[in-house]
Amino acid sequence: MLSSQCVINTKTMKRQIIKLIFSTLIAVAAFSCNKDKINTLKWTNYTTANGIGGNVVNAIVIDSQGNKWFGTNNGVSKFDGSNWFTYNMNIESSVKSIVIDTLGNKWCGSDRGIVKFDDFQWIFVWNDILVNSLTIDAKGKIWFGISNGLWKLDSAKWVNFTHEDGLTDYFYIITTDNQDIKWFGTDDGLKKFDGTLWTTYNKKNTNNGLADPKVRALAIDAQNNKWIGTYAGLTKFDGTQWTTYNTKNTNKGLANSFVNTINFDVHGNIWVGTDGGVSKFDGKQWTTYTEKDGLINNRVISIAIDAQDNKWFGTYGGVSELHE
Repeated sequence: MLSSQCVINTKTMKRQIIKLIFSTLIAVAAFSCNKDKINTLKWTNYTTANGIGGNVVNAIVIDSQGNKWFGTNNGVSKFDGSNWFTYNMNIESSVKSIVIDTLGNKWCGSDRGIVKFDDFQWIFVWNDILVNSLTIDAKGKIWFGISNGLWKLDSAKWVNFTHEDGLTDYFYIITTDNQDIKWFGTDDGLKKFDGTLWTTYNKKNTNNGLADPKVRALAIDAQNNKWIGTYAGLTKFDGTQWTTYNTKNTNKGLANSFVNTINFDVHGNIWVGTDGGVSKFDGKQWTTYTEKDGLINNRVISIAIDAQDNKWFGTYGGVSELHE
């Protein structure tokens, strides 16, 4: 006859075995999920060793043929999927921004001025000026954020906006919304221009809704929400409310609070390039990729997404292409 102590020990052992089996099943399932996730990701990295002009990649745009154009610290590089072509425009320049007009001309803003490329020749539009950002509006007008203000090129006519318009010196980023209203990231917050009036949003007049007055990145989603990248996190502005995401309130879901660039994929996910990696936000969950996952460098300063939904990340160490 078994003693009561033996019965208790047997029951305890059974419970421990059940717990061990249960824990093992969970671990196997988690490993399987992670393994599947890892197996579905493919990273391809490009540096000067592959043919790109420079490893600091400030801008990426994709033309109608699917060619990728990269603004680097050593001119402009084009990648057709197989071959690299680099243009240094006969000068040493760091290209900060690239836009493509309806005729296929590439407009490049650099630390040496504004250059247009028609696929045959480089035309210097404006020399010896620092151009941080470019955009083309719905009417084909080109907007230039330069080192000491803002210019608009309307056909052959140049229009200058100055301090008299309430502007600051530094324009980091320019974009337009679905009503062709212009939005600007500056060193004095977010600015809006409706064609007549200027409106400034900063920490003073948004009740601290904007994370930081230095707006480095700016993108507008399909619902016309403004996503604003600053030195202190990512802020969403829906026209009324301000919501900020940083490393603290996302449980470090956002890779780093220093946001450099923003883009959206076809599924509506937002991709945020930071000084600590790139983060994807689907509206509920954050997923971050760093050098440990295959990203070539954690300082991500430009993002483009091609027609196949591949992500291209420009960094301080080259370009990473992500196939999900």
